Amino acid sequence: MNGVDSNNIFALIVAAMATADAINQDTRQSLDNRAAAGRLRDGLRSWKGLAFEYRDWTPAASRVPATTGGAAA
Repeated sequence: MNGVDSNNIFALIVAAMATADAINQDTRQSLDNRAAAGRLRDGLRSWKGLAFEYRDWTPAASRVPATTGGAAA
């Protein structure tokens, strides 16, 4: 999921679905791994619609004051 904005839940779900789908279709993987990837893909699909509503959402700025690394006065 390199290059995916970690704040964009929709993009993360879509990327995870694509990865799970690729594993599910890879005949080099064991049947158990392929089945688990298919279940994961299907589970993520159920959240995709909800996540689409929040595709432009970004987390609020942290309220913790930034430190400069200097000694306290």
